[in-house]
Amino acid sequence: MNTAYLKRCADEDRRAKIAAGFTIDGMNMRDASTGEMLWEMNSWPSDWHVAEIQARVPARILQCPVVSRELTFSSVEKVANLRCEHRVYLDGAPDPIEVWDFDFGFVMPGSRNTWQTTVEAAGGEKMLSPTEASGRVTVRTKFTDGDATIVESAVRVFYDND
Repeated sequence: MNTAYLKRCADEDRRAKIAAGFTIDGMNMRDASTGEMLWEMNSWPSDWHVAEIQARVPARILQCPVVSRELTFSSVEKVANLRCEHRVYLDGAPDPIEVWDFDFGFVMPGSRNTWQTTVEAAGGEKMLSPTEASGRVTVRTKFTDGDATIVESAVRVFYDND
């Protein structure tokens, strides 16, 4: 047998095992300047990586200069180098309007983890209004172990007036 083929099969089996045991337990977003909780979802859908899910976020989040995101996740398997890439799309366009990359690093097997990141707003006229963006923005997230994709998801964002 070809050793490259065997390695590729072993890598695919490993990614499948990681994906099967990788869960999102919850997520929240805060105004990073004040710490005020703006949105949270403590019961993440079990099919989060299969079907597009919806998030209803307060419109005032778009006025925050910096937003803090806290993600709680669990992993049955070890992940050598967990990374997360968010690509933000408007109306399903082929090219994203924003891309954010984050590195978590090593994940212990059988662990529950909290990952906090911050996102700085583009500011001013570069920002869409809540009316322009609501229901038209999709955030596609890819979790990887290094360069190897573990799981992908999509969240459609709706902006609600407070």
